[in-house]
Amino acid sequence: MKKLFFKSIVLLLGISLVNISCTKDENNNNVSQNVNVNSYLKNFYKTNFHLGKSVEGRLQNQSRANMKTAEAKDFVITEVFTEDDVRARGYVITSKSTNVFLYFVDVDREFYKMFTEEIATNDSKYFNNIDQINEWISSNQFDLIKLTNDYLAELTSTPNEERTFFGSNFSYLNDDSTNNIPTLFQDNYICGIRIAHHQVLNQDSAKQKFLSVTKTQDYLDYKKALNTFVYKMKGNAILFKTKEEYVEWIEVNLNQTNFSSVEDFVLLMNDMIAKNSIVENNNKTLFMFIEKLDSAHFLEVIQPSLGVLPTITTFGACADGCMDSCSSTLDNIESGYGAMHAQYPYLSSLIDAMYWISYENAIDSFNGCMSSC
Repeated sequence: MKKLFFKSIVLLLGISLVNISCTKDENNNNVSQNVNVNSYLKNFYKTNFHLGKSVEGRLQNQSRANMKTAEAKDFVITEVFTEDDVRARGYVITSKSTNVFLYFVDVDREFYKMFTEEIATNDSKYFNNIDQINEWISSNQFDLIKLTNDYLAELTSTPNEERTFFGSNFSYLNDDSTNNIPTLFQDNYICGIRIAHHQVLNQDSAKQKFLSVTKTQDYLDYKKALNTFVYKMKGNAILFKTKEEYVEWIEVNLNQTNFSSVEDFVLLMNDMIAKNSIVENNNKTLFMFIEKLDSAHFLEVIQPSLGVLPTITTFGACADGCMDSCSSTLDNIESGYGAMHAQYPYLSSLIDAMYWISYENAIDSFNGCMSSC
């Protein structure tokens, strides 16, 4: 048993294309005058290049927790030709309204490779054997202009369909297909076409990843803030769903805690929550996976962060009875901890605090029991 932190994985953004049309000449002019685009292409291709035709469209944000992609609305996709290319090799995606450089895609049709990058996050990916993808022929070997127009046509016929246009889609499975082992997969999309499907985490790799996280400075900072809050709560194991409810509670019960004031309570609570958010935001995929787990699998993954049974130097029936009682109590506390995290993942740091307060109360009871033996 121990402590954990964490909260619901941050809600990530999915994007679906809802309207596209051919652009006017000014879109090409805007892209060609974009300093960031020109600098990027010069650095990437290290040779002469020129821009080709463009299409534009409107992207609609979908609030879907399993999507990961940059936020955008009106956009422009523009072809990039290098040297004597007879067809576009690269594709630049920019915001129509701001001309901000969003994405870059390079399609190597000779060696069947693709490179993509989300500019804002420097999130780059390489894909091999793209000729093995089902849509290789129908997409005219990943012509993004054609793909974008095809995508529009499909959405026109099924306007309510939610599909990823560009970015990643995470899916969680725990069934016969994964031998009943909790597994997180990631799908990568280009213009609505899934170009990659791979496993990101399973139960075993998540346990190793979490153990590594517990050794980071971010985690140690969170643990320090959590321990401070737990100490000042002075054994009051409470859980509310909003900060306002916590403030109402401390205003009535301040003298039952070690906090110097209501302001002290709010400051330390906010510090604990903020440091927990840092840990989770720096390990988003891991906590996306953890959020999906049932209580038993959750406790298995975060086991290194749980509290442990006390040790004893006195033996006999009395000591055995104290240890059995403590073990049973801690088991119940762990079960409740896992159940609460599964139900309210967005309250993770506050549930962590409740767990540790309950744990310390159980150890105090154990020590009291042992003192009578």
